[in-house]
Amino acid sequence: MDNRTISQWLLARGFSMVSSGTYESGYGGYKVRVALLAGRGCTSAHKFSRKRDLASFSLDQVRTDRHGMLRGAGLDDIFISAMKAGSRAPKWFPDNFRRAVYRDAVSVPLPAEKLSTSARAMRWARDNGFTRVGPCTFHADYADSTVEFHVGTKGVVTHMTTGFQRDLLMRTPLRSIWFDSTGMIRGAGLDDWFEKEMEIGGEPPIWFNAEFMEALETRRARPSIR
Repeated sequence: MDNRTISQWLLARGFSMVSSGTYESGYGGYKVRVALLAGRGCTSAHKFSRKRDLASFSLDQVRTDRHGMLRGAGLDDIFISAMKAGSRAPKWFPDNFRRAVYRDAVSVPLPAEKLSTSARAMRWARDNGFTRVGPCTFHADYADSTVEFHVGTKGVVTHMTTGFQRDLLMRTPLRSIWFDSTGMIRGAGLDDWFEKEMEIGGEPPIWFNAEFMEALETRRARPSIR
């Protein structure tokens, strides 16, 4: 890969040119700097007077992968590790690459019953139509709104945003979360309100699985006792 192609990628991903052949972007209080020289380059992180060398590379070892991410220039592995430890994704990570990192981070081979409640809630979100947009935050579309599901260390928070309006659906401790026999998460604000919307003609949300939908239909078919 040549200097021009690399510099175009850097500029397109939010880096700024600070001098001839040198590009810079912020991350976690650091200035991440890529310097492109004749046939080679180097990447470093700077904070105040401190400098951390991240990579020295030859241009022929730099490439873009299938997600559009620049590889071999020191802008990937250390930041992937930071994301898996809970830090945000760098702005130069393409969306598909960021999602791939988050998918890998939650690929836990343990059976669901052996996971912590928070880990099981995150697995549930990933497996039921939510997209991971942060270390512990997931989004899913509903009608003309976006539902945000955040799993913290002590509890979960669910919001729904419609246009400029952001409504809190649920804030509850992890001890109040449970999973029913259909695999549906309960107590997280992702069930009752949406069931009521369906009763007045609303569409079922993407996270209502087939077994849960069947249970709803069965319950509705039962005669009510007055």
